[in-house]
Amino acid sequence: MLGVSSSRWLADINHYCAGIIIPTQTIGNFGISINYVDYGDFQLVEENAVSATGTYTAQSLSTGITYARQLTDKFAWGLRLNWIHETIYNYSSQNLLMDVGVLYYTGFRSLRLGGYINNFGVDSRYIADAFKMPTELRLGLAYDLINGLTHAVTLCTEMSHPSDNPERLHLGLEYRYEHFLYLRMGYKYKFDEDPLSFGAGLSWLDYRLDLGVSPFGCFPTVYLITFQREFN
Repeated sequence: MLGVSSSRWLADINHYCAGIIIPTQTIGNFGISINYVDYGDFQLVEENAVSATGTYTAQSLSTGITYARQLTDKFAWGLRLNWIHETIYNYSSQNLLMDVGVLYYTGFRSLRLGGYINNFGVDSRYIADAFKMPTELRLGLAYDLINGLTHAVTLCTEMSHPSDNPERLHLGLEYRYEHFLYLRMGYKYKFDEDPLSFGAGLSWLDYRLDLGVSPFGCFPTVYLITFQREFN
C-alpha cells in the first residue's frame, strides 16, 4: 500500500507525509515513511537591529522504518524507528526515536483495544541546550455499533497522555456504505478552537481518497487530503 497526505495548517505551516507498506506472508509487514513540516518564513532581526534584516525558515523532517506483525487472530504489535532532523535558521538538531503500538481483539463482539507510545528516546539538543521530546501515551477502544454488508457504524474513543500537556479525550464516529462511502465526525475534549472535525472518504477498486476538515473558530479552517493505493 502507498499513501500520501497533505495539509495546510495555520500560520502558513504546511505538513506533508508519505508512506509505503510491504506485506509478507510469513514474517510480518514492513513500512517506510517520510513526515515533513515546513513552518514558513520568519522575519530575522539581528542583535541590536531596530528592524528586520531578512528572513529565515524552520523545518522538521522525520523518516521512519516500521515492522509490524499479527501474532494471533487477536493480538498484533508494531515498532517504528524514526530519525528526526529539525532546523531553525542556521541551527539544527538530530535524534533517533521509537514508536511502539499494540492491538488486541477482546473476543467480545467487535470490541478491540489499542495502545501506542510515540517519541520514546533520549533528549534532543540545540547548540548547548537540551530538551525533552514530546512523548505521548495513547489508549483507545473501538466498537462496531452496526456491522452489515451494506451499512456499518463504528464508535471509537482515545485517551491521550502527552508529556507536555494535560490529558485529553478524543471521540470518533464513522459511517460506511458498501465499502465505498465513508462519513466521519470527531470530537476532542479540552481543545479551545477546534473541538469538532469532519471527514469523508471514497474507496474504489484499489484507490482511496479521504478529506478531513477542522474548523478553528476565529482562525482559518484546516483541510487534510490523503490518497492511498493498494497493490495486490
